[in-house]
Amino acid sequence: MSAARDLRGAAFALFATDFAAGLPGFPDLAADLPAGGAFLVVFDAAMGRDYTADLGSRSGVRLACVRYPARAMPGSPYFVLDYFTNPLVPDPEVGPFLEIHEEDVSVDGADAWQTGDRFDAEIATPIEIEATPHHGYTGPPHDYFDGAIAFMSPRLVEVLRAEGVDNLDLYAAVITYRTTGERHPVFAFNLIGLVAAVDTKRSKLSSADGDNTIDTGIAGFAVDLAKAGDRRLFRLAENSLTVLAHARIKDAIRAAGIDTFAFVEPEHWTQL
Repeated sequence: MSAARDLRGAAFALFATDFAAGLPGFPDLAADLPAGGAFLVVFDAAMGRDYTADLGSRSGVRLACVRYPARAMPGSPYFVLDYFTNPLVPDPEVGPFLEIHEEDVSVDGADAWQTGDRFDAEIATPIEIEATPHHGYTGPPHDYFDGAIAFMSPRLVEVLRAEGVDNLDLYAAVITYRTTGERHPVFAFNLIGLVAAVDTKRSKLSSADGDNTIDTGIAGFAVDLAKAGDRRLFRLAENSLTVLAHARIKDAIRAAGIDTFAFVEPEHWTQL
């Protein structure tokens, strides 16, 4: 199968093939083509959408436009980590839930945890964090929290390390429940680096200053896989409050029984 030419930039691939030899890699398309002769086959490789057009006839080569269903194309291998949503709590207004008093946390040398930059100063540990259980909340705190203070549970850190995530700076921290005095060890984290991995042409973005960095509003987006570069875990440069995990990481987290936060497909993610 040899490339004949490109349609619409990188979105479409146009191939010429001898139908008698079949369509390598696309056996499900064979039934859509008439038998015999040579054909040009169009499918939407990047977008995963149906595409049809009247290509006509050219230089004695019979042309056929084949619909390649979106469901047959793989989705994005990345998911957004959503610490606002606990799948175990159907109604967060009713609870039970744990209130993290993030506004009371002050860490010298760590003014913000979502810039992607390493801290210049040495961070004193353990970092003290306070929380209040509501509506019968019991047990350890969240496995993942990314607010004014960012922290992870020890078991989540263990999974990420085992999966090769190496861009986390970790700091010992303790969460104390105000009502009971319980103390739970966690790790404050600084996820190093920002990656501009949004496919702007397939995303709904809003930017007050027009530069699409740090604080860009998102109402659904697509990941540019070439820019993501198969990274395991990273913050978006376009909106640094948005953290993406590769599907391998998601699967490892779920396999470890960690289910206290959600994973959201990028096209369904809103961060304004």
